[in-house]
Amino acid sequence: RLIEHAFPLKQASLDSVHEKNVRHGHISTLHIWPARRPLAACRAALEEVGDSPADRLAAVVAATSRFRGEHLSRSNIPLLEERSLAPDRLARYSSRQAEATSLFRDAIDAGVAEGVFLTPYPDEARRGVIAMCNAAAQWYRPDGPLTLDEVIDRNVALALTLVGYRPPHGWSGPRCYVTTTPRA
Repeated sequence: RLIEHAFPLKQASLDSVHEKNVRHGHISTLHIWPARRPLAACRAALEEVGDSPADRLAAVVAATSRFRGEHLSRSNIPLLEERSLAPDRLARYSSRQAEATSLFRDAIDAGVAEGVFLTPYPDEARRGVIAMCNAAAQWYRPDGPLTLDEVIDRNVALALTLVGYRPPHGWSGPRCYVTTTPRA
């Protein structure tokens, strides 16, 4: 009975998901581990776009949505089990979460400052966009009615709509950031 109370089974399970399939220091996994982190994916996406707030927001939304869609269970566990993380792991998770949030905030604040995002509620829009991206891990299924690229396109379009994006030159619709192919 003592082991049931003394052994942190839930924490051990959460830690094992974090470490799953990663052989530290092995050359064959060098390219995998950083790409599995949504923050790294967002930073890489931002390096490929210019300074346009719409492009920067679209890049972060697309990268986050893609990560969530490609890593369904790995994405859900921290989002749903945050309360069960050990204090040191929670501190690291919260730090990364704050850094990721700042990528969304910076793009939205820049868009509001430039007058291309017309939302009167940038903080609420940011929270809504982040929630939408994170929720993909809860409902998206690879064998479902939408491809991941379609989910990403829709999330980008919805994010730009939520922030009240108005292009500076009269362009009248959301850009398509991913080429989608309808399922047969």
